[in-house]
Amino acid sequence: MPASHHIDVRAGVVFTVLEGHITNEELLEHQQRLSADPNFRPTMNHIIDARGVTDVSVTALGLRLLTARSNLGPGARRGIIEGDTISSYR
Repeated sequence: MPASHHIDVRAGVVFTVLEGHITNEELLEHQQRLSADPNFRPTMNHIIDARGVTDVSVTALGLRLLTARSNLGPGARRGIIEGDTISSYR
């Protein structure tokens, strides 16, 4: 599975790991699985580890759909780990 997650309820953090070839469909399916997880709360912060991504087939439309359907609240912080870089955004 190219996208998996773990929720640390005590810390209030969602950890997502992306691996291999990532597509629009896989990201949208992951977003749905995350929303359906009984431990998920929109106020949780989200860390995405993308170091294992080998190829990306994500379009601008796919990104617009992801952000339009965002399951994170306005105060939730997000961070992406890519290689040796950590990016943070809201």
